[in-house]
Amino acid sequence: MPAVDHLAFGDESGDHGLSNVSPHFPIFVLVICLFDRDEYVRTVVPSFRELKLKYFGTDQVVLHGRDIRRGEGPFGGMGGAHRQSAFRGELADLVVASPFHIAAAAVDKRSVSPNRVPDLDMYPLCLNRSLGVVRDHLVAQGRGTSQVTLRVEARNRPQNRALRRSFEAAWTTPERPEHPEFQLAFARKIDLFTGIEIADQVAHPIARTLLEIPDTYLPFDALIDKIIPHGRAPAQFLIDVLAEQSGGPDS
Repeated sequence: MPAVDHLAFGDESGDHGLSNVSPHFPIFVLVICLFDRDEYVRTVVPSFRELKLKYFGTDQVVLHGRDIRRGEGPFGGMGGAHRQSAFRGELADLVVASPFHIAAAAVDKRSVSPNRVPDLDMYPLCLNRSLGVVRDHLVAQGRGTSQVTLRVEARNRPQNRALRRSFEAAWTTPERPEHPEFQLAFARKIDLFTGIEIADQVAHPIARTLLEIPDTYLPFDALIDKIIPHGRAPAQFLIDVLAEQSGGPDS
């Protein structure tokens, strides 16, 4: 088995079910951030650790996007509004400067009737679409034989088991010899994986862009060069759920 040479981290924005569709945030987005393993270990992780030490005196702070946006937990106060703003600016700059690629998939829940797809779980649907983008990107880059470890945020045990079954059915064995091999692992936010923290920062501005709501903290335009395939318009992240459930082609 080849050594792991790419690390991927997934996180979501929005609720993945249809039972409670918020009129203010009726969308679900899942992103995968893909890193070269050596770059991740040597440059990405140390740079985020230094940022935490600079502002909090410890590297044990979870960079949770919602808490940062709301100024809650360790991000409340921070010695004043100026320091808080400086931290957010440096964090956004660090995300943009970090070497990684973004694959994303989304569902606009306003376009989905619960009566037609009552048991829909958008998480594996979006994960499979995003992994397909990662696979095609690696093949196009001549790295199709890579082994990729994908780490996603753990949910509850039944959801984790269901996701693993879906993942193993679709991704454990490559369809072709030139396709990468994926492995799935779960992590909690408190496990402090920098890649998951970055994916968390990235998912929200993509969701806001799809809702046509500007994000002043980390604007989507700052992430465009990281999107794969390059130049993909935000609307192309959206999945036609009924077509997928009918066995339509993926992309």
